[in-house]
Amino acid sequence: MPTRVLIPIYTFVIRYLTPARIFVLSFAGVVLAGGILLWMPFSGVKHHISFVDALFTSASAVCVTGLVVFDVGTTLSLAGQIITMLLFQCGGLGIITFSVFFFHLMGRSISFKGREIVQSTFLHTPQKDFQIILKSVLLSTLIVESLGALLLFVRFSHDFPAQTALYHAVFNAVSAFNNAGFSLFSDNLIGYQGDFIVNMTVMGLIIVGGIGFIVQHEILAYYKDRRKKPSLHTKMVLITTGILILAGAILFYFFERNHIIRDAPWHTKVLISLFQSVTPRTAGFNTVDIGQLTNDTILLMMALMFVGASPGSTGGGVKTTSTALLVLMLWNRMKGREDVNIFNRTIPRETISRA
Repeated sequence: MPTRVLIPIYTFVIRYLTPARIFVLSFAGVVLAGGILLWMPFSGVKHHISFVDALFTSASAVCVTGLVVFDVGTTLSLAGQIITMLLFQCGGLGIITFSVFFFHLMGRSISFKGREIVQSTFLHTPQKDFQIILKSVLLSTLIVESLGALLLFVRFSHDFPAQTALYHAVFNAVSAFNNAGFSLFSDNLIGYQGDFIVNMTVMGLIIVGGIGFIVQHEILAYYKDRRKKPSLHTKMVLITTGILILAGAILFYFFERNHIIRDAPWHTKVLISLFQSVTPRTAGFNTVDIGQLTNDTILLMMALMFVGASPGSTGGGVKTTSTALLVLMLWNRMKGREDVNIFNRTIPRETISRA
């Protein structure tokens, strides 16, 4: 579409629609467009899939849920698989982020409403250098996904020809970083449940994508200059994420030690427990048959899915910070305190109300 047509549309959207409405309309538009593309004959291997299945797959990809109604690796053609990968890449990073970034590349100034949209997507507090952060978001995404794909390629190259291994590596790396959970393997990642490289790489991508771009930015800044202390937001995200992963892995092992992981080697038991603690919170990958898990484990996974990832990340859920704030609020109420205090800081009541 010509630039002279895009700019008036962009101006109208920014001027007359609130950020919340723009989010809804953008995602709905991409879901519909993705559904139509996946419905086309070129997206299927033998014949085009039904429109309902195509629309469902598109919605699942854009919303990075990982739910599918068919085997992606065998039902969709190469074109269909690439379309799906682009959909969960867009969903993970946010459609508005792409649109604002591309208009910035064209030299167009970004209005206050545009800034508000980007800040509400990635920033926990207003920032003046949001364009710098926006660029770093896309750059860090490219770097992390490339590193993940390289590690997966090294492993997959032992099982597939180089071209196929590279394609599987890129698809799974993008899916993992965006917490999408899509895989080209018919059994998801069950075939690699005891593989150290695959498990650690996918878990690393999920965690990095799930902690949020602001946390990534502050960790990198602290690594370069120890005088730049992490914010309260970053501390809460890292602590809560660590607790959820460790507690989830211990409980998973406890619930399944005499069941689905009973006959597995000890290192495989550890990998499965860690992986199934990391992935439920938003990713959707699995290294065991979910249908064979005990009811206790299913309840645990539901709780992890409810919490989800962190603000400004590629994942969903009620967010780790919201969960932490609610727990802290309950703890302080039990101790007779009205305010919520952490790290010698008092959390504003407005923030508590949002949670």
